[in-house]
Amino acid sequence: MTFRQFAFNNIFRNKRTYAAHFLSSTFSIMIFFTYALLLFHPDLQGELKSTSATISAFGTLGFSVSQGLIFVFSFFFILYSVSSFLKTRKKEFGILMMQGMSMRQLKKLLLIENMLIGLSSICIGIFIGLIFSKLVLLISASVLMINNGLPFYLPVQAVLLTVITFLFLFLIVSLFTFKMIKVTELVELIRAKEKPKPEPRSSVLLSLLSLICIGYGYISVFRFIPSTNFITLGIGVLLVIIGTYFLYT
Repeated sequence: MTFRQFAFNNIFRNKRTYAAHFLSSTFSIMIFFTYALLLFHPDLQGELKSTSATISAFGTLGFSVSQGLIFVFSFFFILYSVSSFLKTRKKEFGILMMQGMSMRQLKKLLLIENMLIGLSSICIGIFIGLIFSKLVLLISASVLMINNGLPFYLPVQAVLLTVITFLFLFLIVSLFTFKMIKVTELVELIRAKEKPKPEPRSSVLLSLLSLICIGYGYISVFRFIPSTNFITLGIGVLLVIIGTYFLYT
């Protein structure tokens, strides 16, 4: 059995262990792709180019900043997901190392697993984004007050941007994963599950507040394009940052 086959079988044998990491990654990719879908929409590009040079520049900047913020929060969100995921597998890693697996082989196993989960998440996240793309375009057209609506288009650029961005992100996360494992002793790996874990707490009110902040933030950014109100743009970006932070935490 090759390392790839071992990693592939390992994922399928422990579906529940990998589920949380996979779903959180898929969610981040879906959000990123949905925004990229709007960023590269030809009708929205036309709206920006039809305005003055200053408005067009700041409108494009607003889209780019928001896209960058989503990437940064996605990185920390997936990194947190991976760290929680690794804590549940430390005993397994310790047993593998006791049976003769070297640290280099363990890192190779983790890299293959992360990239397999990453590729699967990218495919599923983009697929879900495409399913809901028409609904997103309808809502966006309503918010932006575009009379003719935003027709569906083949988002080749959005797909390429999402694939390249998240392949890079999963590679960086894998490097951080190596650091997490490297500083852990073998005895700690074996006894990891014996340590008490604090019960995670979730807040429905905070979740609702985060969604409201994100929604109003995007509306403010979109309304900046026709109104050229820079205060509205600043408030919109700030609300998206606050809402995304609350949602991920």
